Amino acid sequence: MKLDESRLLAWYRSVRWLFLGVGAIALVTFVAVLLSRQLSLANLAFLFILPVIAVSGRYGLMRGSITAALSTLAFNFFLVPPRYTLLISDTDNVVTLAALFAVAFAVSNFAARLQEQASAARQNAADSEAIAKLTSKLGQLTTEAAMRQSLVDALSSEANCAVTVNEADDALPGLAAASPIDLAAARWALAHGDAAGRGAAIMGSADSLFLTSRIDDERALLVRFWRGDTLDPVALSRLPFVQSMADRCSEAIDRLCVADARRSLEARAQQDAMREALLASFGHDMRTPLTAIKSGLAALKDDPGNSAALQAANEGTDRLEWLFANLVDLARIRAGAFSLQLEAVDITDAIGSALDAMKRQTENREIVLDMPQSLPLVRSDARLLHHILVNLIDNACKFSPACSAIEIGVGHQADGLALTVRDAGPGFGSSTGSELFLPFDRGANASSAPGTGLGLAIVAGYAKALGIGVHCSNRTDRNGAEFALFFPAACLIGESNEEGI
Repeated sequence: MKLDESRLLAWYRSVRWLFLGVGAIALVTFVAVLLSRQLSLANLAFLFILPVIAVSGRYGLMRGSITAALSTLAFNFFLVPPRYTLLISDTDNVVTLAALFAVAFAVSNFAARLQEQASAARQNAADSEAIAKLTSKLGQLTTEAAMRQSLVDALSSEANCAVTVNEADDALPGLAAASPIDLAAARWALAHGDAAGRGAAIMGSADSLFLTSRIDDERALLVRFWRGDTLDPVALSRLPFVQSMADRCSEAIDRLCVADARRSLEARAQQDAMREALLASFGHDMRTPLTAIKSGLAALKDDPGNSAALQAANEGTDRLEWLFANLVDLARIRAGAFSLQLEAVDITDAIGSALDAMKRQTENREIVLDMPQSLPLVRSDARLLHHILVNLIDNACKFSPACSAIEIGVGHQADGLALTVRDAGPGFGSSTGSELFLPFDRGANASSAPGTGLGLAIVAGYAKALGIGVHCSNRTDRNGAEFALFFPAACLIGESNEEGI
């Protein structure tokens, strides 16, 4: 039953143009008969061109020509005297019939050409859209394997057969088990950059169709089309479109390789610049603490009771220890050589621990705390968060006038929790916020402050690892800078019952 229905449907599709033509001719004939007393034969003849336009514009020249013949016969049979015969009694009527058929045939030819042009325009638009989609998708991919697979998917829908896309150097060894003519077609396509194999003008007896697309002077893609029946994998007229899609993939792979090479060069240049800056920083910042240590130790040797020299030596040692700790932390961040130990952390305790570690730097300063009594715990790494807070407090102390206040505040926001550290220094000047978080960048107003410019780079690296937002800005209420840490709602655990500091 299903077979009979499919055959019936196929038969209907093959002859539905005839039903359209005959129906249109019948309708036009009926209207012409009604108007035959008001219009002349010459005018009525124009009505019989309409079925020709309808059929030829949709089904082409051949079916339009048949419809033109049927329209002429219907006009002769039903309207030309003597009616209901194919005889023609008047010479003028012969001219009218001949003119009708000629005009109908010309209209059929013209409509068929318009249909072909419209069909070609639709196909070109579809091809352009397909190439644009492929190009857009390729631009979003970051690996060559994903790009080749994207091309396979696009070509499979076009060719409706098995498609493989590989680099030529990898594909040729895999064709060793194929037929000799397939291997020859693949090599010919690589050598000449043209399609070869089944459906192509070269080596059409091969089992597969091959085409190539150059990535660069040394690399190329080899595209193979194969199907198990005797049909051509790709129509000859569609080969330019398929080649264009393969070329888009090759161009995308070439751009990816160039971008990777550029990033590698930039990373190497950045590493070289970092090494140079590190050496310069060591030469400048280690000389002073080492001199202080040597002088202090020399003074202690001569006079053990010299407490001032002992304090200078201790401060110099502390500065060296801080410098080396920052260098080690920055190296770990660059190498990704640290593991997170996430746990519930009380922000109040974290701030208290950081202030205790910075007791010497803050002993002559007022610490202004602005925190609610109840704060949620945050999911974080206590050790890394401690480093972040210590570096922010140390940065505020370095760039603030002596005895000025350091303000630390914590507040709720609609989508998280914000922790701010404010100082009373000169602010950022012409420096932008993003520049200050780069290694060895100390801002426009940092010439008089000690340090290497590593603290904020460590803050940014650890904050990114913990999923904490960090940004800086100049204070709006007075001179100074403001650094803010933002803990998103995903990092919050619950409300703490601890009292504020």
